[in-house]
Amino acid sequence: MDPWETKQPADEKTSIWKKDLSFRRKPAKTDVDAVADAPVETKERKPSRKDRRAEASLAKSEAKRSKADAKEEAKRLKQQAKDQRKEPKEPKPSRKERRAAAKEPREPQERKPSRKQRRTAAKQAAADRPRGSRPSLKRKKRFVGLKIGSSQLAAARVVNNGTSDLVQIAREPLEAGIVVGGEPRQPDELANALKDFFKKYKLPKNGVRLGIASNRIGVRTLEIAGIDDLKQLGNAIRFRAQEALPIPLDEAVLDYQVLSERVDASGQTVRRVLLVVAYRDLIDRYILACRKAGIKLVGIDLEAFGLLRALTVPRDPNVPARAATVVVNVGHDRSTFGVSDGLHCEFTRVLDWGGSKLSVAIARALDMAPSEAAPVKHALSLLEPVTPAGLTQEQAQKARDATERELHAFARELVSALQFYQNQPGSLGIGEVVLTGGTAELPGIDTELSRLIGVPVRVGDPLINVRVGKKVRTLDGSGSLATAIGLGIEISAMRAVNLMPTKKEQRERGRQPNVVALGGVLGAVVVTAVFALWFLSASSAVTDKQNEVDALRSELAATPTPAPRDTSGDALAQEKAGRLSALAAALGNRVAWDRVLREVSLVLPDDVWLNTLQASAPAAATPEAPAATGGAFTISGRTYSHDAVARLLARLEIIPDLERVTLEKSILSKVDGKDVVEFTIGAAVRGRAATS
Repeated sequence: MDPWETKQPADEKTSIWKKDLSFRRKPAKTDVDAVADAPVETKERKPSRKDRRAEASLAKSEAKRSKADAKEEAKRLKQQAKDQRKEPKEPKPSRKERRAAAKEPREPQERKPSRKQRRTAAKQAAADRPRGSRPSLKRKKRFVGLKIGSSQLAAARVVNNGTSDLVQIAREPLEAGIVVGGEPRQPDELANALKDFFKKYKLPKNGVRLGIASNRIGVRTLEIAGIDDLKQLGNAIRFRAQEALPIPLDEAVLDYQVLSERVDASGQTVRRVLLVVAYRDLIDRYILACRKAGIKLVGIDLEAFGLLRALTVPRDPNVPARAATVVVNVGHDRSTFGVSDGLHCEFTRVLDWGGSKLSVAIARALDMAPSEAAPVKHALSLLEPVTPAGLTQEQAQKARDATERELHAFARELVSALQFYQNQPGSLGIGEVVLTGGTAELPGIDTELSRLIGVPVRVGDPLINVRVGKKVRTLDGSGSLATAIGLGIEISAMRAVNLMPTKKEQRERGRQPNVVALGGVLGAVVVTAVFALWFLSASSAVTDKQNEVDALRSELAATPTPAPRDTSGDALAQEKAGRLSALAAALGNRVAWDRVLREVSLVLPDDVWLNTLQASAPAAATPEAPAATGGAFTISGRTYSHDAVARLLARLEIIPDLERVTLEKSILSKVDGKDVVEFTIGAAVRGRAATS
């Protein structure tokens, strides 16, 4: 023991230790202590060689067991297939049994027709189907409405799929004189213009529907009763058309629509039919021009039908019509007039009045050319006094007065057409008149016409029945596109007619020259055979005839000569016959000049004035000239354009007393510093008896 150590009692020492232990705080662990206390990761022990051998032996035994199982399964399947082959099969019928079964009657099986048979049946059905019962056009959804006017070409591409979507519109001026009065006068120039027009605006040449309007198109409403067969109905309509229209059927193309059906008191079905007939040569000229331009037409419709589809809203078929809607498209030289009950076209007519009449009236009032008056017409307004550029207030007032006077003439044309429609049986009252066209954009024209005819008049919107596409650029003067837009619309109401000749009609017309040539050849052969037979039979009897002639000559020589007869009576009869023939020739060459001059005054255009008029009656027949020569008729005058001269020529040709109307001179010259056209027109006067 350390001598320096102080001894303490045991119990006291223990209490002190316990006291220190109870009050001592546990020190906080440091990062070094935490790392020291973390468990130590042990590395995976590499299997020993003994373990690897045990694993390889186990895998080898598993492979042997799988191979044995596969062999056992293959053996079982093989045995199963062997057992199936041992099952008894159905006995094969003998040759005798097969022959007996073949002799038994079999049920006839319907044989599927070949492609050739199906095509033949379709062609036969199309040929037997009457024209009016077939659909007006092929059921296509895309149409290009084409309007060929006297001053411009207009087209509209419309997609019909439940609704009508307008995807493209185009318009291009047309040279004057190519189309006059709705008829193509120069088909080759028209074909070139159409080709350039479609190429410039990238219009599709398929699915084109053309609209026409001319005074050579007849529209009538007929009622046919007691016919249920559609083919017989078509024949009955053709027979009635020959009675109702002054157009020979062999020179016409017709189509019809059944407007309504009802049962009369006797129980017969009465159909109300709208008949449309046009001259074939008019249709052929349009088809020829389109074919040369590479355009494939799917139909030829009336412009009036297209206007009604574009500008009127179809009514409910279950609601009866209360009033008719009149649509008027004011064109350059003519206006199209159509009346609708909301579902069908009731009446249509072409009026001989156009916007060029206003230009001529303004030109006369201001002493200028019609071409110079066109800008003045576009700047005028009938609502308020407006002075166009370059005119004084006095001149502007003269232009407005001339326009109002000319609108009076247009109002008279409208009233005449409305009265003609309302005189027909079953006609409706007039609800309103809808104007469209380039001239309809004249401010105040609707108000002035409404005041003159006593019927509400408004300017129509050609886009009310279509949805305009985003890429369509709206053009100024969209009224002139109303006809083209309507031609592209396909709706159940106011269906389009189709005046295109069918393929069967075209084939029959194509065969006619061959039939005529064959008939001529056969006729020549028959005539040759007859002459040969006659020559052979005559040559055999020459000797007998010669003997008879000699006998008759000898008998004539023995006959005494008769006494001379008195010829004074013959001279008197000859003189009487000469006087009668002279009187008949004089009466036959008499001309009613009052009628001729009246007819010339009726057809003389407003923008043409005459300087001289020379006429002579036909010369009477003489012994030196047995045939009477026609009289001469010559007029000379002035106008503002060559178009007016052409219009005068066309109108003079319809005068019955004139023939061989020719233009002798047409020269552009200046009179008092203004451009005028001096012309001379000659014609022959027909030598015929005067009629009342």
